[in-house]
Amino acid sequence: MAAVAPITPEEQEELREAFAKIEEEKVAFVNWINKALEKDADCKHVLPMDPNSDDLFTAMGDGIDLMKLSPEELLLRWANYHLEAAGGPKISNFSSDIKDSKAYYNLLNQVAPKGDEEGIPPIAIDMTGLREKDDVKRAECMLDQADRLGARQFVMPTDVVRGNPKLNLAFVANLFNKNWMNSLGVNPRVNHLYADIDDALVIFQLYEKIKVRVDWDQVNKPPYPKLGSNMKKLGKDVAKYTLNILEDLGDGQKVTDDTIVSWDLSISSSMPVLDLIDSIQPGSIRYDLYAISMARKIGARVYALPEDLVEIKPKMVMTVFACLMARGMKRA
Repeated sequence: MAAVAPITPEEQEELREAFAKIEEEKVAFVNWINKALEKDADCKHVLPMDPNSDDLFTAMGDGIDLMKLSPEELLLRWANYHLEAAGGPKISNFSSDIKDSKAYYNLLNQVAPKGDEEGIPPIAIDMTGLREKDDVKRAECMLDQADRLGARQFVMPTDVVRGNPKLNLAFVANLFNKNWMNSLGVNPRVNHLYADIDDALVIFQLYEKIKVRVDWDQVNKPPYPKLGSNMKKLGKDVAKYTLNILEDLGDGQKVTDDTIVSWDLSISSSMPVLDLIDSIQPGSIRYDLYAISMARKIGARVYALPEDLVEIKPKMVMTVFACLMARGMKRA
């Protein structure tokens, strides 16, 4: 039998570090489960778990396998937890069960700030919209309240009334993401899911909340250094190239940021974007759906939000056309 080479001191140190990392991740995961599911009736018999023991593995053996839950199932659990606390009926889906907006009203009322966190004023949800007899008007009133929480994205009143499952799932997911982050006391408060976490400072705070150590000396914090000359040049080149393409499409008419703003109502209706998508892939547009959604459907990697078109933000509008331009050139 061949002799096994002894482990060197360096290899022993690497093994110690690897095991320490595994243990650190286990502790963080157990702490997160204890906090996120502390009031879940299905988990009551195994929580809280001791992060310094093998409780996690015992609980998994007892049938708690969160990884098998779909995003919809996880969000249903979260929504029903709050609906039960509100004394209202639970829901079993994000389509037929939410069409009358009543579940959404109760959910918003439960997650709205109550003023018990320092520096965060209370937001009292106006429930009078529940008296609306028309489903669409009731949904519009509900979304007005969601807007006060910065969570109106992804759905229109008709999407709620029609019970569009994908868009309603996105609506609730957005509400969930911001609510659980804010419930952990991050600063600044997350009002816009993408814009408010784009520098990752909130993410680092969340790491600390679940007991993952953050070396803040290694974190790039504001005020941020200015972009280097190469990055500035790249940004200018991309902007110039996009404007040139738009000029070509406009038979040589000069296009600037001011030109985009002057399109005003035309852009805010999203019709130019929809028409451009249809010209790239004829027959692909369903004009009853969102421009941004349809752009992504044909493979354009658009990262702007619907409200960027509605509010006519020049730079974000330009990125939409740039992404569509890139997709159109691939198909040419």
